[in-house]
Amino acid sequence: MELETYTTQLYEYSALQWAYARRPEDGFAPQQVAAQFKDPNNADRRVFALWWFIFPNLTLNFYPWGLSVNQYMPVRGRPDKTQFHWFQYSLDDAKFKRRNKVWLNELVDAEDIEAISLVSKGARSGFAPRGRFAPREELGPHWFHRLIFTTVFQES
Repeated sequence: MELETYTTQLYEYSALQWAYARRPEDGFAPQQVAAQFKDPNNADRRVFALWWFIFPNLTLNFYPWGLSVNQYMPVRGRPDKTQFHWFQYSLDDAKFKRRNKVWLNELVDAEDIEAISLVSKGARSGFAPRGRFAPREELGPHWFHRLIFTTVFQES
């Protein structure tokens, strides 16, 4: 993935993140993506993946190999626990078999679990100071926190 092309697009109740592939063979075929994802200056550039976060707890991750659907559910009465549900749908079995090597699916899922665990632990500790967001690097988290605030605390 070309990390420097990582893009976040925010919508009212969803966020789309995407980036170009470092190697064209690891990206979507041009006919598989909308015009907005095509580089007008380089027809060989391919989108590596499209990651949709749907508020409050669903991600739809589109890859050239298929779709990964992730759902994160709090466990009632156990604020320190979260259930994770992953579903994967293969559209290209050859690429699907390479998903952990090229798209690092298992590694990214493990990092998500660790991040949620660390945030939960920090929030419970009472020692996590409130800090400022870095606008460019933390566009998604800032959007998510604002959305949580408006849906939980805003007066009806």
